[in-house]
Amino acid sequence: MSRKLIILGLLLALTALPLAVACAKAPTPTPAPTVTVTAPAPTSTPTPATTPTPTPEKAYKFTFAWDDAYGANFYASVILAPGREFQRLLYQRSNGRIQVNIISKMFPSQDIPDAVGDGRADMGSYQMAMHSGTFPFILWENIPGLVSADPVQGELEMMQTMQNARLIEIYNKVFREHGFLHLSGLHGGVGGFTLWSGKRVTTLAEMKGLKTRVSGAMANLALKNLGASPVTLAWAEVLGAVRTGVIDAVLTGLTYGFTQGLGDLAPYVLELPMKSVSQFGVVINAKLYDSLPPDLQKVLRDTMWEVQLMTIGNDEGYTVVYDSAKRAGITISRLSPEDMTKAVELMKPLEDEWLKTAGPYGPEILAIVKEELAKARAFEAYPK
Repeated sequence: MSRKLIILGLLLALTALPLAVACAKAPTPTPAPTVTVTAPAPTSTPTPATTPTPTPEKAYKFTFAWDDAYGANFYASVILAPGREFQRLLYQRSNGRIQVNIISKMFPSQDIPDAVGDGRADMGSYQMAMHSGTFPFILWENIPGLVSADPVQGELEMMQTMQNARLIEIYNKVFREHGFLHLSGLHGGVGGFTLWSGKRVTTLAEMKGLKTRVSGAMANLALKNLGASPVTLAWAEVLGAVRTGVIDAVLTGLTYGFTQGLGDLAPYVLELPMKSVSQFGVVINAKLYDSLPPDLQKVLRDTMWEVQLMTIGNDEGYTVVYDSAKRAGITISRLSPEDMTKAVELMKPLEDEWLKTAGPYGPEILAIVKEELAKARAFEAYPK
C-alpha cells in the first residue's frame, strides 16, 4: 500500500513540473539599441575652372629689300624672290610667326645695308663684290690670288671659310655698330672676273689703257695694277657705253655677262686671276633682331644657313654657261702662264691696300681666312 502511494506521488510530481516551468514568468527581453542613421549632406558638383583662351603667338612682319639685280639667272638672287625658298622656309620653320614682304629693287644695291641699318627696311640683300674693300664691309673674297682661281675649288674654299664662327662673330660686331647684322653670304655662282671687250685682248700689254667698267674698290685697284683704266658706271648705262665706245671693256663674271647679252657687243672674253666666286649678303636690322624671342632668332640663323647651303654647288651652271657662250660665238681666252704669274705679282699689293681699309679686325680676319683656305686645300678624300 505504502509502495503504491510513493509511486503515485512521484507521478504527480513529474506531471506538475512542466506546468510549473511553463507558468514561471519569462524574463523581459532587453530592447535592441536604436541606431540613428544620419543621411550625408548632398554633395554639390564643383564648377569646373575656366580654361583660359590661349593667346596666339605674335607674328612678325618684315620688309625685305631685295637686290633683284640678276633676274632669273642667279640662284642666289632667285632664292630670295617672293614665293621661293627663303620666304617659304622662314614662314614654315617659325609656324607662320615670321612673314617676309619682299620688295624688288626697293633701294639700289649699294644703299641696302644702310637702309636696313637705319630702319627703312627690316632686312635686305646686297652684292658683296660691290662693297668689298670698303669699311665696314670687311669682305676678303675679292683680294686677288687669295681664293683659288679654279671656280669649283674656289667655291669649296669659300664654303668652308664662311662657316668659321670667329669670322661670323667679327662681322656682326663690326656691322652692329652700323645698325645691322650679317645673316648669311649666298653663293652667287662660280666663275671669276672676266674682261669683255669688242676687240680680242689676250695679254697684259693689250690691257694697258683699256677703259673698263668695274664695280667695287678691290676690282678697281686690281685693274689699275694690271694697266687698265677703270670707269665707274651704273649697269643700266653699260651696254650703251660699249655700243658708243665710251668704254672699251667690261669687267664682270662670265655668267652675268653672258645672260645680260654683253656678248652681242663685246664678244671677246679674257679670264683674269682675280676671284672665282660671287657672293650676295643678307643683313637684318640689329634692333629688330634683338627684339625677337630667342626661338625666332634661332629660326632666322638656322634657316639662313640652310638657304646659304642651297646656293652652294653652282659649278654645273657655270659649265653650261661656259659651253653656251662658246657655241654663241663668244671667244674665251686666258693669259699665258707667264702673264698669269706676272698678273698675280702685280696684284699682290692689294692685300696691303685691303688691310688699310679693313679696320682693326683686318689682320685677324686675313689670318682666319688663310688658315681656313689652307685646310680646304689640304683635304684628301682618301688620305694615305
